[in-house]
Amino acid sequence: MFIVTNTIQVATAHADKMIDRFRSTHTNERMTGVKGFLNFEVMHRILPENSEITELVVLSRWESQKNQENWTASNSFKDLHKGKKTEQPEITKKVSPVLGNTIAQYHLA
Repeated sequence: MFIVTNTIQVATAHADKMIDRFRSTHTNERMTGVKGFLNFEVMHRILPENSEITELVVLSRWESQKNQENWTASNSFKDLHKGKKTEQPEITKKVSPVLGNTIAQYHLA
């Protein structure tokens, strides 16, 4: 089994919206038919040292690393992860609630 985590730090004020977005777009049902996909989970916690930051951990499980790599190279993945890019004057651009993220990959021992 191959596991990928995406640990994302977001402004706590936007955490519920981000969780809802992941739950609505990264559903197990939406992933039905993706070769090697096993399941998906979202976990969260407010950082004890800074209540203004919430940490989300998005975890996906795969039969193999190759299955996960094929998914991330697919058009379906790209469509799911593309941001809404609109031309806006610099003054009116929204600030992202995402403060940073780290992706980690694991092989189940």
